[in-house]
Amino acid sequence: MYLYDFDIIYIYFLKKIILFFLLLSINANAKKNILFIAVDDLKPLIGAYGDKFANTPNLDELASLGTTFTNSHVQQAICAPSRVSLLTGLRPDLTEVWDLETQMREKNPNILTLPQYFKNNGYTTVGMGKIFDNRSVDNGLDKKSWSVPFIRVSVNHKIHGNTMTGFQSPENKEILTEIREQAVASGVPNSGMWQYLRSKYKPSVESFDISDDGYFDGVLALKAIDQINNLAGSDKPFFLAVGFQKPHLPFVAPKKYWDMYDRDKLPIADYQKWARGTVKLVYNNNGEMRSYTDIPNSFDQNGLINLEKQKELIHGYYACVSYIDAQVGKLLNAIKKNNLLENTIIVLWGDHGWHLGDHGQWAKHSNFEQATRSPLIIVDPDSKKNITNASPTESLDIFPTLLELTDIQIPGILQGISLVPLLKEKSKKIKNFAVSQYPRGKVMGYALRNERYRYVAWYKDRNNIVEQDIIIKELYDYKSDPNETVNIVGIERDLSIKFQSELTSFLNNQFEEKNKFKLTQPKLELTSNYSERKIPIAKNLLKNPGFELGDQGWLKGKGCPIFVVDKNSRSGKNALMFVGTKCSTFQNVNGLKPNTQYRVSAYVKSENSETALLKVRFYGGDDITKRISKSQYEEVSIIFKTGPNNTSARIALLKYIDGATGKTWFDDISLTEIGGENKENKILKSDNKMILEEEFDGESLPKGWRTYGQIRPSIDPNNGIDGSPGIIFSDDKCGMNRIIQNLEPNTRYRVEMWSNMPPDQRITLKVADYGGVELKNFIKGKGIYNKGTLDFTTGPNNNSVKVIFSRFHPQWSGNIYVDRFKFYKL
Repeated sequence: MYLYDFDIIYIYFLKKIILFFLLLSINANAKKNILFIAVDDLKPLIGAYGDKFANTPNLDELASLGTTFTNSHVQQAICAPSRVSLLTGLRPDLTEVWDLETQMREKNPNILTLPQYFKNNGYTTVGMGKIFDNRSVDNGLDKKSWSVPFIRVSVNHKIHGNTMTGFQSPENKEILTEIREQAVASGVPNSGMWQYLRSKYKPSVESFDISDDGYFDGVLALKAIDQINNLAGSDKPFFLAVGFQKPHLPFVAPKKYWDMYDRDKLPIADYQKWARGTVKLVYNNNGEMRSYTDIPNSFDQNGLINLEKQKELIHGYYACVSYIDAQVGKLLNAIKKNNLLENTIIVLWGDHGWHLGDHGQWAKHSNFEQATRSPLIIVDPDSKKNITNASPTESLDIFPTLLELTDIQIPGILQGISLVPLLKEKSKKIKNFAVSQYPRGKVMGYALRNERYRYVAWYKDRNNIVEQDIIIKELYDYKSDPNETVNIVGIERDLSIKFQSELTSFLNNQFEEKNKFKLTQPKLELTSNYSERKIPIAKNLLKNPGFELGDQGWLKGKGCPIFVVDKNSRSGKNALMFVGTKCSTFQNVNGLKPNTQYRVSAYVKSENSETALLKVRFYGGDDITKRISKSQYEEVSIIFKTGPNNTSARIALLKYIDGATGKTWFDDISLTEIGGENKENKILKSDNKMILEEEFDGESLPKGWRTYGQIRPSIDPNNGIDGSPGIIFSDDKCGMNRIIQNLEPNTRYRVEMWSNMPPDQRITLKVADYGGVELKNFIKGKGIYNKGTLDFTTGPNNNSVKVIFSRFHPQWSGNIYVDRFKFYKL
């Protein structure tokens, strides 16, 4: 009996021991989850970073669980390039994303992103909020990166409803509603309404007594918690990316976070002048700050924002940081409640720093410390806790770090270095310096930051980096001069030479890395004057879209006379003309795909700016109508989706305005499948040969340009693309032109220019004296820089052309800016 009992006890404990080691084995092999938290425009105003004023208990707790990197720097202090660099592990010079316009995969179709690589290695990758800057990726926020469609978040507060351009207070909503009503009456389309409202009224701050979910980031936190709860029950590891928008301008946060601070006790910048020994090139023009409608009148006679406004802005920034701190705390609690803390890596990062008045600077857009330095906190269950590291690190180090922590092979192309030796305190540093860069037009500035110094060199031509073309060098010693008040490059000559040698070596090595990387990418962009490029061309599904075959394919309704005429066409020979009112013509299109998006567009102009209509019917949904009333040809478009059982639609052109007696012309009508390709035209020859390219970066207009007007166009030092110099048109009747000679007869050319103006204004691009009728392109404002082009063919006996930029409207006020003129042969 005793032997029997002993056997039972022995077997029982043996099973327990086997189970214990089995669980250990399973846990050792389990992949860690990743919570990836991005915070827009966050500088290290955090308690864990030593800020005495910041109320950030949740960020401080997060820091206590892992490693706080106090000398971490981004690759470029502006949203899109910084985020692309962090999420690909590649510097901006490799991705070629240096601005807010370039699409990451247009330049690099096969580029590998951090979430994409985790998805390829068995992770469920989920994204929400601001991870990539949406201007640098596709409409799916880089579809290849995510296991499920990117999660969209919108505000619908139970009491106050949706925000209006991000604002919730009744006072701001009342003003915006009035502007919107005026815009609708003026014919501003819904598609341009958001931008129009922000161009008219965009305050820099709002403090309103509302719950956290009254603004975007509060709703985002709730969505993220739902995802954590759902993903916790999955068998697969997850990579959850959550991107908070604040403290990006405007500084909008619930009132309770403003109430955490006494405005009069918050610090303003100690040093608000330019550093001695520097030039204007190294500073931003405060363009982002000035775009807020309450800011331009806040500058004093010294060119600084007045003291009271500075205090309000700094107060708003701190309030937004505390607002985000509370949302991070909610995510951390969700991780704890789901027992995920012991198996989840948490990374919190900012996409760049932010100037709060130092050197007279606001926002980012520079190579100074306040712009490039950003928070980086990494929590790993198997690494040290509550440690701080002050060695230089970079945003692109995050990619290889997460791969090493999860035992995933690190691709050789990555330019970052794993921070794991620092997390586990096996090393005190992994690199000698962090590298940041910032462009000013063609100029590129590179900054090296080590434990004590910052060295910056600004090169004249970013496409041809040579040491003899350096415009200015900077050197700052943070031990003796933490506010960067003096450029000591001329004092510490030996140290400057050493830094320059290191920078030259770095750039030479990067040149080789870029060549290797580009070999992995298809050559889709032009790399020489003559090359082939694959371009998907959407097929026009309409018959006779330009009326070159008369009215063939188009059916006429009852009403006013309709003619095909050989005058007033937009392109080709013919156009369709209505005379009077109550007219219609339409085309029934068959062979469409069910549940598919299509785009229909038309170019229309009318005498007396009378209203015409574009309409889509019988596609499986409600009729869609768009109105247009313009005296010169402009495009009107509709996007629609066919029903689940619909394979046809009717496209109609109409004019039904009471009392109209003028003529209306239609031309270049198109119907295309969104995303569709014309396979017959898949490869186009591209023989674009650049003849002239100017960016107006000098102190005066380049030779050859003539200006006219009471106040003639001139160089503005700060309002070109990327904050570089550009041309300012400040008069309502002014222009500039130049004659380009030595062209070839019977040859097609293109003029290209970029302009920036409010949405209610336009500038005219014209070509004349080339052997044909004068051509015009009316370029409408969008509130940001956008490109306008004009194509023409020289006559049989012509070898020159006059190119004209003009502004002529007595009712317009304000400035228009022009930059980047290009002229090339097609």
